[in-house]
Amino acid sequence: MSDIGFLVIYNLIAFFLGYLWGSLNTSILVSKFIFKDDIRKHGSGNAGSTNITRRFGVKVGGAIFAWDIFRVYLFSLFIYIINTHSDLRFNPVVNIYPQIAAFGIVLGHIFTVFFKFKGGKGAATVVGMFLTVNVLLFLIGAALWIALMFYKKIVSVATIFANLLVIPLFFLPWMTYSGIESLSYLIPHNAFLYLDTGYPIAALVSGLAFLLAAAIIIGMHHSNIKRLLNKTEKPISLRKKTA
Repeated sequence: MSDIGFLVIYNLIAFFLGYLWGSLNTSILVSKFIFKDDIRKHGSGNAGSTNITRRFGVKVGGAIFAWDIFRVYLFSLFIYIINTHSDLRFNPVVNIYPQIAAFGIVLGHIFTVFFKFKGGKGAATVVGMFLTVNVLLFLIGAALWIALMFYKKIVSVATIFANLLVIPLFFLPWMTYSGIESLSYLIPHNAFLYLDTGYPIAALVSGLAFLLAAAIIIGMHHSNIKRLLNKTEKPISLRKKTA
Protein backbone atom coordinates (compact mmCIF):
# COMPACT_ATOMS: atom_id res chain seq x y z
CA MET A 1 0.00 0.00 0.00
CA SER A 2 1.20 3.53 -0.77
CA ASP A 3 2.03 6.11 1.87
CA ILE A 4 -1.14 8.03 0.97
CA GLY A 5 -3.18 4.88 1.56
CA PHE A 6 -1.65 4.42 5.01
CA LEU A 7 -2.21 8.13 5.69
CA VAL A 8 -5.94 7.79 4.99
CA ILE A 9 -6.38 4.53 6.92
CA TYR A 10 -4.49 5.69 10.02
CA ASN A 11 -6.44 8.94 10.17
CA LEU A 12 -9.77 7.16 9.68
CA ILE A 13 -8.87 4.88 12.60
CA ALA A 14 -7.96 7.94 14.69
CA PHE A 15 -11.27 9.56 13.77
CA PHE A 16 -13.24 6.42 14.71
CA LEU A 17 -11.42 5.97 18.03
CA GLY A 18 -11.93 9.66 18.76
CA TYR A 19 -15.63 9.26 18.01
CA LEU A 20 -15.90 6.37 20.50
CA TRP A 21 -14.01 8.36 23.14
CA GLY A 22 -16.28 11.35 22.54
CA SER A 23 -19.35 9.12 22.80
CA LEU A 24 -18.58 8.63 26.50
CA ASN A 25 -20.68 11.72 27.19
CA THR A 26 -19.61 13.08 30.57
CA SER A 27 -22.90 14.80 31.40
CA ILE A 28 -24.92 11.64 30.85
CA LEU A 29 -22.47 9.46 32.78
CA VAL A 30 -22.34 11.85 35.74
CA SER A 31 -26.10 12.35 35.89
CA LYS A 32 -26.79 8.61 35.63
CA PHE A 33 -24.12 7.17 37.91
CA ILE A 34 -23.64 9.94 40.47
CA PHE A 35 -27.03 11.65 40.64
CA LYS A 36 -29.07 8.59 39.56
CA ASP A 37 -30.86 10.72 36.99
CA ASP A 38 -30.76 11.45 33.27
CA ILE A 39 -29.94 15.06 32.46
CA ARG A 40 -31.72 14.66 29.12
CA LYS A 41 -35.04 14.48 30.99
CA HIS A 42 -34.61 17.98 32.38
CA GLY A 43 -34.41 21.54 31.14
CA SER A 44 -33.42 21.78 27.49
CA GLY A 45 -32.96 18.00 27.24
CA ASN A 46 -29.37 18.62 26.22
CA ALA A 47 -26.59 16.47 27.69
CA GLY A 48 -24.09 19.26 28.15
CA SER A 49 -22.51 21.33 30.88
CA THR A 50 -24.97 24.24 30.54
CA ASN A 51 -27.97 22.04 31.27
CA ILE A 52 -25.99 20.28 34.01
CA THR A 53 -25.26 23.68 35.57
CA ARG A 54 -28.94 24.57 35.58
CA ARG A 55 -29.85 21.24 37.18
CA PHE A 56 -26.98 20.45 39.55
CA GLY A 57 -25.14 23.73 40.04
CA VAL A 58 -22.13 25.61 38.75
CA LYS A 59 -19.50 23.44 40.46
CA VAL A 60 -20.73 20.26 38.77
CA GLY A 61 -21.27 22.03 35.45
CA GLY A 62 -17.87 23.70 35.58
CA ALA A 63 -16.10 20.44 36.39
CA ILE A 64 -17.80 18.68 33.47
CA PHE A 65 -17.01 21.57 31.11
CA ALA A 66 -13.34 21.45 32.12
CA TRP A 67 -13.13 17.67 31.74
CA ASP A 68 -14.79 17.76 28.31
CA ILE A 69 -12.09 20.20 27.19
CA PHE A 70 -9.29 18.19 28.74
CA ARG A 71 -10.42 14.82 27.39
CA VAL A 72 -10.07 16.13 23.82
CA TYR A 73 -6.55 17.31 24.60
CA LEU A 74 -5.79 14.02 26.38
CA PHE A 75 -6.73 11.93 23.35
CA SER A 76 -4.85 14.32 21.06
CA LEU A 77 -1.82 13.85 23.30
CA PHE A 78 -2.18 10.10 22.76
CA ILE A 79 -2.07 10.68 18.98
CA TYR A 80 0.97 12.92 19.43
CA ILE A 81 2.77 10.15 21.34
CA ILE A 82 2.05 7.70 18.51
CA ASN A 83 3.41 10.19 15.98
CA THR A 84 6.61 10.84 17.93
CA HIS A 85 7.36 7.40 19.43
CA SER A 86 6.73 5.13 16.46
CA ASP A 87 8.18 4.66 13.00
CA LEU A 88 5.80 7.38 11.78
CA ARG A 89 8.28 10.00 13.00
CA PHE A 90 10.61 8.99 10.16
CA ASN A 91 7.94 9.33 7.47
CA PRO A 92 7.24 12.86 6.17
CA VAL A 93 3.97 11.74 4.53
CA VAL A 94 2.23 9.32 6.89
CA ASN A 95 1.11 11.27 9.95
CA ILE A 96 -1.92 10.92 12.17
CA TYR A 97 -3.46 14.35 12.58
CA PRO A 98 -4.79 15.09 16.09
CA GLN A 99 -7.24 17.59 14.56
CA ILE A 100 -9.08 14.72 12.85
CA ALA A 101 -9.27 12.72 16.07
CA ALA A 102 -10.48 15.83 17.92
CA PHE A 103 -13.22 16.32 15.32
CA GLY A 104 -14.28 12.72 15.91
CA ILE A 105 -14.54 13.43 19.64
CA VAL A 106 -16.80 16.43 18.99
CA LEU A 107 -19.10 14.29 16.82
CA GLY A 108 -19.13 11.52 19.40
CA HIS A 109 -20.05 13.93 22.17
CA ILE A 110 -23.00 15.23 20.15
CA PHE A 111 -24.13 11.98 18.49
CA THR A 112 -23.10 9.46 21.13
CA VAL A 113 -23.32 5.87 19.94
CA PHE A 114 -23.69 4.64 23.52
CA PHE A 115 -26.76 6.75 24.32
CA LYS A 116 -28.97 6.53 21.23
CA PHE A 117 -27.08 9.32 19.42
CA LYS A 118 -28.51 11.98 21.73
CA GLY A 119 -25.74 13.88 23.49
CA GLY A 120 -24.62 17.45 24.03
CA LYS A 121 -24.09 20.38 21.69
CA GLY A 122 -20.31 20.08 21.59
CA ALA A 123 -19.36 23.49 23.01
CA ALA A 124 -16.77 22.23 25.49
CA THR A 125 -15.28 19.58 23.22
CA VAL A 126 -14.73 22.09 20.43
CA VAL A 127 -12.76 24.21 22.92
CA GLY A 128 -10.58 21.12 23.24
CA MET A 129 -9.92 21.44 19.50
CA PHE A 130 -8.63 24.97 20.15
CA LEU A 131 -6.18 23.59 22.69
CA THR A 132 -5.16 20.73 20.39
CA VAL A 133 -4.09 23.01 17.54
CA ASN A 134 -2.59 25.90 19.51
CA VAL A 135 -2.94 27.11 23.07
CA LEU A 136 -3.07 30.65 21.67
CA LEU A 137 -6.32 29.72 19.90
CA PHE A 138 -7.61 28.46 23.22
CA LEU A 139 -6.76 31.77 24.91
CA ILE A 140 -8.30 33.83 22.10
CA GLY A 141 -11.45 31.70 22.06
CA ALA A 142 -11.75 31.86 25.85
CA ALA A 143 -11.33 35.65 25.83
CA LEU A 144 -14.01 36.04 23.16
CA TRP A 145 -16.41 33.72 24.99
CA ILE A 146 -15.92 35.48 28.33
CA ALA A 147 -16.35 38.91 26.73
CA LEU A 148 -19.55 37.84 24.98
CA MET A 149 -20.86 36.23 28.17
CA PHE A 150 -20.09 39.40 30.12
CA TYR A 151 -21.86 41.49 27.48
CA LYS A 152 -24.93 39.32 26.76
CA LYS A 153 -24.98 36.82 29.67
CA ILE A 154 -26.36 34.17 27.31
CA VAL A 155 -24.33 31.00 26.78
CA SER A 156 -25.63 30.30 23.27
CA VAL A 157 -24.67 33.78 22.04
CA ALA A 158 -21.16 33.45 23.45
CA THR A 159 -20.73 29.97 22.00
CA ILE A 160 -22.05 30.73 18.52
CA PHE A 161 -20.19 33.98 17.95
CA ALA A 162 -16.93 32.88 19.56
CA ASN A 163 -16.83 29.92 17.18
CA LEU A 164 -17.67 32.06 14.16
CA LEU A 165 -15.01 34.62 14.95
CA VAL A 166 -12.14 32.14 15.28
CA ILE A 167 -12.79 30.15 12.08
CA PRO A 168 -10.31 32.20 9.97
CA LEU A 169 -7.60 31.75 12.61
CA PHE A 170 -7.67 27.97 12.20
CA PHE A 171 -6.68 28.36 8.54
CA LEU A 172 -3.59 30.43 9.36
CA PRO A 173 -0.50 28.22 8.87
CA TRP A 174 1.23 29.98 11.76
CA MET A 175 -1.42 28.67 14.16
CA THR A 176 -0.63 25.09 13.17
CA TYR A 177 3.12 25.59 12.61
CA SER A 178 3.91 28.43 14.98
CA GLY A 179 7.44 27.15 15.50
CA ILE A 180 7.04 28.02 19.17
CA GLU A 181 6.91 24.77 21.12
CA SER A 182 5.17 26.42 24.06
CA LEU A 183 2.30 27.42 21.76
CA SER A 184 1.97 24.51 19.35
CA TYR A 185 2.10 21.11 20.99
CA LEU A 186 0.47 18.26 19.19
CA ILE A 187 0.53 18.81 15.42
CA PRO A 188 3.25 16.63 13.82
CA HIS A 189 6.14 18.88 12.84
CA ASN A 190 7.62 16.27 10.51
CA ALA A 191 4.62 16.58 8.19
CA PHE A 192 5.98 18.32 5.12
CA LEU A 193 3.02 17.89 2.80
CA TYR A 194 2.06 21.04 0.90
CA LEU A 195 -0.44 21.92 -1.76
CA ASP A 196 0.89 23.13 -5.11
CA THR A 197 0.32 26.68 -3.86
CA GLY A 198 2.72 26.08 -0.97
CA TYR A 199 -0.06 26.02 1.62
CA PRO A 200 0.63 23.36 4.31
CA ILE A 201 -1.86 20.50 4.36
CA ALA A 202 -1.75 20.30 8.16
CA ALA A 203 -3.08 23.87 8.33
CA LEU A 204 -5.82 22.95 5.86
CA VAL A 205 -6.73 19.98 8.06
CA SER A 206 -6.93 22.30 11.08
CA GLY A 207 -9.16 24.76 9.24
CA LEU A 208 -11.52 22.25 7.65
CA ALA A 209 -11.85 20.15 10.81
CA PHE A 210 -12.81 23.18 12.85
CA LEU A 211 -15.05 24.61 10.12
CA LEU A 212 -17.07 21.38 10.07
CA ALA A 213 -17.15 21.21 13.86
CA ALA A 214 -18.27 24.84 14.17
CA ALA A 215 -20.98 24.36 11.54
CA ILE A 216 -22.35 21.32 13.37
CA ILE A 217 -22.24 23.04 16.76
CA ILE A 218 -23.99 26.14 15.46
CA GLY A 219 -26.57 23.89 13.81
CA MET A 220 -27.10 22.12 17.13
CA HIS A 221 -28.02 25.51 18.59
CA HIS A 222 -30.90 25.97 16.13
CA SER A 223 -33.47 26.08 18.94
CA ASN A 224 -31.38 28.68 20.75
CA ILE A 225 -31.13 30.74 17.57
CA LYS A 226 -34.92 30.60 17.19
CA ARG A 227 -35.38 31.79 20.78
CA LEU A 228 -32.81 34.54 20.23
CA LEU A 229 -34.74 35.76 17.21
CA ASN A 230 -37.95 35.66 19.26
CA LYS A 231 -36.14 37.34 22.17
CA THR A 232 -37.10 34.50 24.53
CA GLU A 233 -33.64 33.03 25.16
CA LYS A 234 -32.91 33.19 28.89
CA PRO A 235 -29.56 33.93 30.52
CA ILE A 236 -27.99 31.16 32.55
CA SER A 237 -28.45 31.07 36.31
CA LEU A 238 -25.41 30.00 38.31
CA ARG A 239 -27.40 29.02 41.37
CA LYS A 240 -28.10 25.37 42.04
CA LYS A 241 -31.66 24.41 41.39
CA THR A 242 -33.49 23.16 44.45
CA ALA A 243 -35.92 20.28 44.33
